[in-house]
Amino acid sequence: FLFPSPTRTFWNVPLEGLGSRLAVVAFDFGAAGEPALDGVDAFLAPYGDEAAFVQRALDLARFPGVRAQIRRSARAAVRALRWPVILGEFEQQLRIITRNHATQAALAS
Repeated sequence: FLFPSPTRTFWNVPLEGLGSRLAVVAFDFGAAGEPALDGVDAFLAPYGDEAAFVQRALDLARFPGVRAQIRRSARAAVRALRWPVILGEFEQQLRIITRNHATQAALAS
């Protein structure tokens, strides 16, 4: 599944592809790197590097064994995404933001 979008997204469509055992090629940008590891669960090209994106797609087509392994890993990666884990990570990010804001406010006063 080729996802050449250069825009920052929540990666819903590629995530559905991963969950459907499709081998995904996408740019490593925005939420793309969150659920997938390059070469393990998907093929991720550096953001904006169109040549690398095409090369990753060609690699996926050329190597059926790698493609099969990525498809299996992709499904497992998506199955590991559970709401308690997602919410825990979100809460952690909110704590970091709050702590950073408090530090900046203290330094400014």
